[in-house]
Amino acid sequence: MSLRSHVAAAILLGAVLQPPAAAVVVHEPVRAKPLCPAGRPGAPVASTTRAEDAARVVRDFVAAYNGGDADRLDELFSREPDFEWYTVSRGARQEVTAFDRERLHPYFARRHRAGDRLRLLDLDVREERGWHGGFDFSFRLVRSSGQRSAEGRYHGKGAADCTIFVWSMGREG
Repeated sequence: MSLRSHVAAAILLGAVLQPPAAAVVVHEPVRAKPLCPAGRPGAPVASTTRAEDAARVVRDFVAAYNGGDADRLDELFSREPDFEWYTVSRGARQEVTAFDRERLHPYFARRHRAGDRLRLLDLDVREERGWHGGFDFSFRLVRSSGQRSAEGRYHGKGAADCTIFVWSMGREG
């Protein structure tokens, strides 16, 4: 079973909403993410060597999402093949599942037009790098929107280094 198949199964089973301390066992070799090189030409963010830097990337994402800053949002997500997925669910309904980053720009533009805004309540970033080479994080946030069905408290988890390569969130309750 491929890594993406494992991920899709985890999403369908709701495992995506477990705290980052929960481990998902993958029985196949996985390629660790390369460390972000400092000073790389065109690098969107400085090299991340600490968990605080990954936390800043998450906070920058929330600010760019709220501001509808498409260029900044594009910079904050890893390029292929390092990008893994971006998912949002509202209860049993999957709002978006993107395994390729090309789906992100249209999704973010639609959500901005709908008046979506995120307010980060809690952010916890692990101090040590995970098996994938980045920092795992978990969060809780409030989502406001012109669409009442999207509003509410959400929680989720992800992984980032100098860019975000995994983001999954679901509405609480």
